[in-house]
Amino acid sequence: MKKLALFIILLWSEHKYSQHQLPRFSFKGEGGIPTSISSEAYRNTFVGEFQTGGQFVIKLFHKFYSGVGFNYALFKTSKNFQFISGNTSLPYDFFLRTHNANFTIGYFMPVEVESNKPKQFGCLELRSGYSFNKYTNVVLKVDSGNPLPPLEFTTAFLQPHLSYTFLVEENLGFGAFLNYTFYFSLFQPSYASLDKYANYAKWKNNFNISWITLGLHFHWYFIKVQKEFD
Repeated sequence: MKKLALFIILLWSEHKYSQHQLPRFSFKGEGGIPTSISSEAYRNTFVGEFQTGGQFVIKLFHKFYSGVGFNYALFKTSKNFQFISGNTSLPYDFFLRTHNANFTIGYFMPVEVESNKPKQFGCLELRSGYSFNKYTNVVLKVDSGNPLPPLEFTTAFLQPHLSYTFLVEENLGFGAFLNYTFYFSLFQPSYASLDKYANYAKWKNNFNISWITLGLHFHWYFIKVQKEFD
C-alpha cells in the first residue's frame, strides 16, 4: 500500500511539473551598454558604445538549458585620444570591434508560476567562447621599413550572465540582464600604435581586459507555453 501511495505521489509531482515547464527551444536577443572595469590603461583608452547578441537555447533536462550564440561589442576611444600625435593619425570615429562567438551553458530557475505557465523567472548562465577583435578606422603612418603594428587579436573569454524575464505572452518574455565579460588576455597598448597617443607609464596595466554590461533582452519561444507541453 505504501509503494502504491508513493507511486501516485510521484506521478502527481511529474504531472504538476509538466504543467509549468517552458518549451524546449527558444531564442534570446539582448542589447546594453558596456562599461570597462579592467586595467587602468584600458579604462582610460576605451569607452563602451553598445553590446548586442543572441542565443539559440535548447532544454537538455530538468531546468537545465544550453545553446549557442554570439555577442558583438563596440568600444570607442576615450577623450584622451581625440587628437593627432607624432606620425600617426587617430580619427574621431576610431573603434574597437569585438566579434564574440560563444557557447552558452545556462540554468533556468522558475521563481513564480501560475496554473498553466511560468509568469517570471531568473536565469544564471556561464558563457564561454573565442573572440575576434579588430581595431578599425585607424590611419597609420609609419617610417619606411618598419612593420605595421597589429590591428587584430583573438582570445578566449568567459561571460557570467544574470537575467530576469517577465512573460507578457504565452511565448514571449522581456526583462533585464547584467553580464561580465572577461578576456584571457592583457590589454596591449602597442596594438594600433595606441602607445604613441599617450604615456601609458602613468597607468597601471596589470589586469585582463574586462567589462560589465547592463541592458534589456527579449526571450521568444518557438512553441507556446502550455499545459502538458511534453
